[in-house]
Amino acid sequence: QTEAYHLQKEFNKHSSNYRFLIERVVANTVSGDQIPTHEDIKYAVAYTTWLLTLYTSSDILHHGLDVGGIEICNEYIPNVFYTLMNGDFDQQFGREVATYQLGITTNDKDNLSVQIASEYLPRINDAFMQDTGFSFTRLLQVHDVLFGWAAVNDTEMANSYSESVETIIDICFSQLPNIEINSSLQIKAEIRKVLAFLTLQPTKIFLKPDGITEESSIFISEYRKRDHRINIRPLIQVDDKLMWSAGCVYRSFKIWQDRVGEGWLPAEFPWPNVSKVLKTIKTNIENELEVAAYQIFLRYFDKSLCVLNFDPRKINKKENVGDYDVLVYIPQQNTWVMVECKFNQTPFCMKDMKRLREEIFATEKPSHITKIMKRYEFIKQYHQKFAKFFGYPVTSDESPIIKTLYVAKSINWVHRGYSRDSNIEFVQLDNLDYWIRENLLEK
Repeated sequence: QTEAYHLQKEFNKHSSNYRFLIERVVANTVSGDQIPTHEDIKYAVAYTTWLLTLYTSSDILHHGLDVGGIEICNEYIPNVFYTLMNGDFDQQFGREVATYQLGITTNDKDNLSVQIASEYLPRINDAFMQDTGFSFTRLLQVHDVLFGWAAVNDTEMANSYSESVETIIDICFSQLPNIEINSSLQIKAEIRKVLAFLTLQPTKIFLKPDGITEESSIFISEYRKRDHRINIRPLIQVDDKLMWSAGCVYRSFKIWQDRVGEGWLPAEFPWPNVSKVLKTIKTNIENELEVAAYQIFLRYFDKSLCVLNFDPRKINKKENVGDYDVLVYIPQQNTWVMVECKFNQTPFCMKDMKRLREEIFATEKPSHITKIMKRYEFIKQYHQKFAKFFGYPVTSDESPIIKTLYVAKSINWVHRGYSRDSNIEFVQLDNLDYWIRENLLEK
């Protein structure tokens, strides 16, 4: 886990620097005949590292995500530090994420977005065809061939590959299963459109999706307003060939697959039909999240002890604290488990983090936490009436233990960073089965 965390951290840092440089070089309208030396490239990467570090620090402070500062030593080397995002927390959360990625504590069967996205795949493909001229499946298939280029062509792996459009089309076509001969021209035309879409356009790198407004300073903080970035368009035109790296293409593949699977697009593309279908997926994930959590509890507790979507006005009509998404009673432990299920959009920049933090943790206005605590106090006050209403046996005269869970489709930095002083436990849906076994079952 620790090794996976360090590898991922180093990769994220270095790949971000190189992506920034690649986009700037591709967009650069000035050219010359001097070839940069290895030393020149090292300096460029070093300057980029600190530029992005200061940009990120500025965003963190601007959005009030943390308190920090910059120390400059006597050799004029800056060091950025934060109060919350310190090394210990960063490493601890990194190990947790690595645990999820390695599948150590997660259950693939409980990955909700994969299930729902596969159900809607025909509609997603139709919507993509209407808006872009190619299907979502074809987009992923082309990605798959490109990041597996060495294996497909039985050649040595390389840092980058370069090939003509026509050759790429032919090889992509040859890898497609169950293709009818009479549809070959149509499918090859579709592959051509995918390649054109995935090619980074130099004149559009600094433009917003409207194709008019130029924003040269936007690279991270407003990622949704930049639809031409190498993260989602990993091909570069060099003379009469396309160039790419397997790593960039795989990253693009994961972004497209994961974002669409959650009901979002990775940028503000003007695709009305796709947006309509994805909105349905997002709504379904929100609805199914509660049912999925309820069904996971049913694996270990009798149905009579688990309640889905309970209206507390049945206990006290005068108070409306909102429904309990899932409510579980464990008589032998004199324990209530109240579960709040939320589908949070994955944050990809500081602005996203600020929005999510306020949505979950804000205290000066209604937020998820303030509503959860009202339900907590309600069941704490009326727990005997709850037990009587459901016909549960009360095994102790002492006040019950009340465990409060916030179940999200996925846990991110915001959940962990701002909940350390809270008695609410934040649990990822596909990790809920493991959490129940570790925290609620007698060993």
